[in-house]
Amino acid sequence: MISKTFNRYIWLLNTLLQQRRLTFEEISYRWRDSYLGDGKPLTLRTFHVHREAIAELFGVEVKCDTSTYEYYISSPSQLKSDRTRQWLLNSFTVSNMIEAGHNMKDRILFEDIPEGTEFIQTVIDAMQRSKELQIDYQPFGDQRATYHLQPYAMKVYNQRWYIVGYLKEKEDIRNIALDRTLEMDLTDNDFLFPEDFDAEEYYANTVGIYVNKNLEPQKVLLRVYGIQVEYMRSLPLHFSQKEVNTKAGEYSDFQYWLSLTPELTTKILSMGEKVEVLGPDLLKKEVIRRLFNTIHHYTKQGEKIIDLAPSDLEELKFVLKINDIEKAFSKLKGRELDIMKKIYGIDYAPMSLDEIGREYGLVAERIRQIRNKAIQHLKEEIS
Repeated sequence: MISKTFNRYIWLLNTLLQQRRLTFEEISYRWRDSYLGDGKPLTLRTFHVHREAIAELFGVEVKCDTSTYEYYISSPSQLKSDRTRQWLLNSFTVSNMIEAGHNMKDRILFEDIPEGTEFIQTVIDAMQRSKELQIDYQPFGDQRATYHLQPYAMKVYNQRWYIVGYLKEKEDIRNIALDRTLEMDLTDNDFLFPEDFDAEEYYANTVGIYVNKNLEPQKVLLRVYGIQVEYMRSLPLHFSQKEVNTKAGEYSDFQYWLSLTPELTTKILSMGEKVEVLGPDLLKKEVIRRLFNTIHHYTKQGEKIIDLAPSDLEELKFVLKINDIEKAFSKLKGRELDIMKKIYGIDYAPMSLDEIGREYGLVAERIRQIRNKAIQHLKEEIS
């Protein structure tokens, strides 16, 4: 549980970050009405003590504009650019709110965090003292092993903690995941932290945690469609992201400088049809290969291919995102309209592709093609 004094620092810092400028009187009255104030205004002496603590903990100053007697955070951008302090502030803010609310614990939901956080203090201690770690490790899909690691840095990715450092058994720099760590001991063996190692630089050309020094970074160009553009703008895929082209309301092209790692492909695939790889060709082919493998899981049953088109009227409404199907069908004509009505049971009992094919003297595959073309036609008309 975070101490009440620390909660006060967090409250004051967040209040000034949100309101930007406040006089001491305004701060004092807000304090009185908050969950920390107990109905009492903040004293000037306590306020100045908190100012000093904020400067020490978060590296930002609470300054006073003597022309207006308003207090403000002198360099909020500095706090935002320091990801460690920003992460700490965010974490303590949420913890602060939960503690204050008492009854909010079941109404603020978090993602599950994998095991391993109990080793964080040991890792930090090892980094501070330049001591080697002995780690009993269980990698996914491999045998349990004992490693000796010289920890250089730590990174959080996808809710998991990783240590990056020199792994003696591999004679190279590697990542160790804390959630796969079974036991960890701080040894008496010293190591010399390499002066030329920079954690930011080490991960600079990769998305995620996987680093392969043999993969040269290259220009990656993605076309992002629809509302996903706004998500990419607000939370870039990588710090090298540049928006190089846009067609309002349709798409934007984003450029990156990245190594082509499996994690990059996974990230792109996670955005589905909203993202298209324009280059390089190697990345485009890898995305296509994995898409085909995925489709194979869903479309194969032995040698029989499953029909992916909507199987009934309700599913068709869902795919087209409409309720008035008859209005939508009014855009179809002739044989196309008649076949769609028979397939989906409008003015007829639903018929199979084989049954409709026999009526028209066509094979079922041809009826399927007409149906798919009609669905595509409806999608274009409705959009």
